[in-house]
Amino acid sequence: MEEKLKLLITPPEGGTRDAAALCQSVTWGGSYDQAARTLDFPLLVCPEDKRLPTVDCPPGSRVQFYRGERLLFDGFVFSRQRDTLSNTVEVSCADRGLYLKRNQGAYRFRGQTPEGITGRVAADFGLTVGSLARTGTAISRNFPGVSLYQIIQTAYTQASAATGGRYMVRFRGEALEVIEKKQGERTLALRPGSNLISLTATDSVERLVNRVQILSKDGTAKGSPVEDGASIARYGLCRGTGYLRKAG
Repeated sequence: MEEKLKLLITPPEGGTRDAAALCQSVTWGGSYDQAARTLDFPLLVCPEDKRLPTVDCPPGSRVQFYRGERLLFDGFVFSRQRDTLSNTVEVSCADRGLYLKRNQGAYRFRGQTPEGITGRVAADFGLTVGSLARTGTAISRNFPGVSLYQIIQTAYTQASAATGGRYMVRFRGEALEVIEKKQGERTLALRPGSNLISLTATDSVERLVNRVQILSKDGTAKGSPVEDGASIARYGLCRGTGYLRKAG
């Protein structure tokens, strides 16, 4: 039996509605190297047709996407867009991982495990903690005002040199988790000619920087620029600047 899809929308003022029947498609996405999972969908609206249910979803609305009883996404509406020539509102959502990117912290850790660091950060910012991968590896690191995601991911990346594991930060519902990436029986392998219909690949050097001049706080150049000669010869000169800051 095919599992029923549910798209539950709860506006800030309350009142949950299932909007699955008003969406022609739902795009659920994410990546191991992204802090937040996303959910995008076109919501059918037609004020002139009184028979059509009205579901309001202003920014801040909670959105939960289910397949059967399995919760696939739990997050919030961050933007919506309506074209007057269209009968749909384009809704974009992100889960709580977005807050890991948008909130910053400053910490000085000495001899603490990544799981301990994650627990400390979560407690300081009022985050619910779920399962955290255990590394048993003590690390020391300063984090001078960086995103919470960078703090957690960097701590686990440092530990991976000792454990050999690869770790992913995610939210399961309201709970922050860090899991070890492992290939198992539920891992999907994509193979051309088998279950991969098409593939689009893109190469880009739009954000390439191959020469950097280090500057002090007052804008004075420090030493000669650092550059990648081979890259400059191949793609041309793309300059950037970095700034020196006193340690401590």
